[in-house]
Amino acid sequence: MSSAGEYALAARSWILTQEAASVMTGISVTTYQKIENGHRMPRLENVVKLVDRLSIDSRALFLELGDFLPD
Repeated sequence: MSSAGEYALAARSWILTQEAASVMTGISVTTYQKIENGHRMPRLENVVKLVDRLSIDSRALFLELGDFLPD
């Protein structure tokens, strides 16, 4: 699972369905599921939506995503 997906899953906290989280973020259900399941890295605009609308800690997320950047 990708870090972004882990954060999306944790933010959803089993209270929301993936469909409800999709509506809240404005990300299609299919794309949201792929992000959460680690099959797709979100585009920056979707990261902003996840952070903003699901109250994800952006600092922690970007620190972890930085591990994927080349040196």
